[in-house]
Amino acid sequence: MSSSPSILFIASHLSLSGSTERLRHCVDSLAQSGTRVTLATPGGCRQDEFAELDVEMVHWRGELSPWQVPFVARRMQKLARAVEADLTYVLGAELASLGARLAGPYALELTGPIRSPIDHHPGHLRAVVHPCSTLEEGAVNRGGLPRDRMRMIPHQPAHPARLVPAFKRKGERRVGCAGAILDTSGVEVFLKAARKLIQRGEKAHFIILGQGPAESRARRCALDLGLMDRVIFAAPAAPSTAEILSTLDVFVDPRTAGAPGWLTHEALAMGLPCVITEVQGAFGLVEDQEDALLVPRNEPDALTGMLADLLSDSDWARKLGKSARAKARKRHAEQNGWGALLEELIGDRAGA
Repeated sequence: MSSSPSILFIASHLSLSGSTERLRHCVDSLAQSGTRVTLATPGGCRQDEFAELDVEMVHWRGELSPWQVPFVARRMQKLARAVEADLTYVLGAELASLGARLAGPYALELTGPIRSPIDHHPGHLRAVVHPCSTLEEGAVNRGGLPRDRMRMIPHQPAHPARLVPAFKRKGERRVGCAGAILDTSGVEVFLKAARKLIQRGEKAHFIILGQGPAESRARRCALDLGLMDRVIFAAPAAPSTAEILSTLDVFVDPRTAGAPGWLTHEALAMGLPCVITEVQGAFGLVEDQEDALLVPRNEPDALTGMLADLLSDSDWARKLGKSARAKARKRHAEQNGWGALLEELIGDRAGA
């Protein structure tokens, strides 16, 4: 057994998404604390960031059809033994069936709402990690996961040392959303609001930063709305998501389900003026009209009005951003993270 703790992470992608940024922060903080971190991943546009960390990377395809589960599970079991892993950390409900077939202790992280039963091993499952208490009820009631294994680790992005203030850069303003492009991401709501703003004479450009299974549909929506000359789809590789977000003047989280993600927390921590859909966890995260603007889900007209008001009042926008940044700093100081979870789950292994 190695002298320091060892964790094997299994991820299905390293795309431009909040879950990937959360993973990067997690493995970086653990590696810096002396934990041996091994990451099994198919790679992606943010792979270079992980390569710069003190993390051993092992490639796997990332695809998991039902018939592949037992074969991939055996491979991961061998890898866990080779790296002397004290714990295997499985990322995402889509990999839950894999975790359930690992012959050893594992943790499962959930970052989105659960609507159906989740496969798990009652004896080997050590923790179900989630970022928001409002997601816990779905995981327990609809997912069938044990409540006593629930462990909440809120999104806790680091605060950038420098922020480019919104509305002070040269050129046209940039309004953007960022994260995995899913059916619940609300990108089409964002695009419909963009079209309405353009029809009102707004000269801003609208940025969609991310990748995902609903990207093709979102691009088709932008084309059908005649927005391709004013909308930019991108998944840039950059040293940090903070650098990506700093190119925006206003951040929008238009999701229609789930809870505000890592990138929304990061935008708030940077002091960007934000418009956030009234989803689970939003009211506990910000105070409407004080730290950010809350908009009803699936309502492009309401989003249009809020963005128009925000873009026309730079003083108000900066005030919102300043308040959000101050609250995020306070919240960050009060939070505990993956180090405490690691200590809880495998801290007593030496005496076992």
